[in-house]
Amino acid sequence: QVAFINAGALRINRDIAAGVEVTRREVEELLPYPSQTQRIRLDRPTLEAVLARSVRNWTGQGHWLQVAGLAFRHDPESRTVSDVTLLTPDGPRPLGADESVEAVTVTYLTTPSTGQDGYTMITPAHRVGEPGPAVKELVLEALENARDAGIAPVREGRICNVQRPGPCLAVPR
Repeated sequence: QVAFINAGALRINRDIAAGVEVTRREVEELLPYPSQTQRIRLDRPTLEAVLARSVRNWTGQGHWLQVAGLAFRHDPESRTVSDVTLLTPDGPRPLGADESVEAVTVTYLTTPSTGQDGYTMITPAHRVGEPGPAVKELVLEALENARDAGIAPVREGRICNVQRPGPCLAVPR
């Protein structure tokens, strides 16, 4: 349903210009760590705690999350998260109070001995199955499959700062 990775796992630290071919070297620089994927199941309070950790001291920190499949609002002043929204094929919908979500992340965030970038609310008990393929391999495969069509990321408004105008996919509960 959703996916997230901590920004500290992404290391290229520069923009790749639009319209240019993304090389294997750039992917290697972007994802230098052997980051395997891990499927997890989180209840709403745990997911909200994960998102709150992401935006705590949010400017330029490695624990900031890159997210897919969900949207939310954050208030940097009050350090709160609200309007957690699932982005489904049928459109955005609020996450229910008693609802759990399946997420894919990296094993680093699910392994207590790593420090987890402070995401200690994610425990081994949240894991579903064994680790999956490395993120780097999935990215390389997606780029290979895209070939000439390329990729075209857009600013959708998944992480919405209440103090800044802009697109926001989060819907009130």
